[in-house]
Amino acid sequence: MTAAPPAAPARARTGKAELALAALVAVVGVVVLVDAYRIVAPATSNAVGPRFFPLVVGVLLVVAGSWLAVDVLRGGTGQPEIEEDIDLARPSDWRTLALLTAAFVVHALLIKPAGWPVAGAVLFWGTAAALGSRSWLRDAAVSVTLAVIVYLVFARGLGVSLPAGPLFGGGG
Repeated sequence: MTAAPPAAPARARTGKAELALAALVAVVGVVVLVDAYRIVAPATSNAVGPRFFPLVVGVLLVVAGSWLAVDVLRGGTGQPEIEEDIDLARPSDWRTLALLTAAFVVHALLIKPAGWPVAGAVLFWGTAAALGSRSWLRDAAVSVTLAVIVYLVFARGLGVSLPAGPLFGGGG
């Protein structure tokens, strides 16, 4: 009488978890595709309308989920990293998480009255400060530049409706 190897139950659980992840990724892809088809594209939209990127993301998610499922069914498994750089003895950094959350909340509160460029600059600057950068003046300059570039690319280049705010003639 031969006993089953001790790794068999762990392998079965791993396979189920990996299949569940594959299914979740594929389902999210399908949801993105369904929602992308519900987007009403204006008749004046250019070739890259508001549906393009959600459709690309949805297709990639379905492909990735299917690919992962096939790999798991063929016996592939994810291997844990040998040299993880996580020190489990250290506590969580709740201060950084709180600062990042505060930057996001301020961004969400500012986006309508101040517009995307101002709210985006606050978000980018707050994120840099929360993650430990102490070059606040340089970070502010980079944040403003990045926020304006993002606004111009999305609002003017792609035709995505972002609140302009008073700085770009959108009112307050």
